[in-house]
Amino acid sequence: MGSEISLADLVAIRELMQPIGAACNIFEGWPKLVTWRSQVEEAVGKELFQEAHEWILNAQDLRKVQIDPQMKEEMKPQLLKMLK
Repeated sequence: MGSEISLADLVAIRELMQPIGAACNIFEGWPKLVTWRSQVEEAVGKELFQEAHEWILNAQDLRKVQIDPQMKEEMKPQLLKMLK
């Protein structure tokens, strides 16, 4: 961790924020990682950081969205094919 935020920091924070959307706070219990995240957030700007990660931070709200049952049935074969 250098004194300035690099492109590598920006790429890494993007990847490390993704589990947050699945309610898995990988920063918990890792004080140096929390400090690093705060430094990246501060360098980018809190507002821009929040905007950039809006979908991830609000992913749990998306689970509440109801999908039409007919659409689910129509999508099911395609999804199963992709998982094979």
